[in-house]
Amino acid sequence: MKTKHKSGFSLIEIMVSVIVLVVLALGGAAVMYQTGGGIQRQQNKREAIVTANRVLEALWNTTYASLGASPATPETVMVNGNTMPVVVTVSSEQTNADGDKYHDIQISISYMTGDTVELNSRRYEKGLSKATVN
Repeated sequence: MKTKHKSGFSLIEIMVSVIVLVVLALGGAAVMYQTGGGIQRQQNKREAIVTANRVLEALWNTTYASLGASPATPETVMVNGNTMPVVVTVSSEQTNADGDKYHDIQISISYMTGDTVELNSRRYEKGLSKATVN
């Protein structure tokens, strides 16, 4: 009796290989999705920092005496199609140990759910101070 040797792949082998390829493709798609979300988050953060700097510059361009009044800033800004709330806090006038008068300025922008950029600065009556970003 002669036996025939069949060449090629069985149905089971093909099904197993298709399942392995599907699992790999889904894993790759998940990585791409996560990467895209990270890129969008960084773009929104960058735009929030730029917007906070613009608001701070506008406050620096006002007179020192007008800082004690409520600052005229937008409550929200539209960035990359997202509405971002802007909170500006200007402290009441304070005096340091050297007798210099100043206001602390804080600008806070929520650029994604749970993510916020804060820009803090101190404006002295007679000069500049450095800003910090948190």
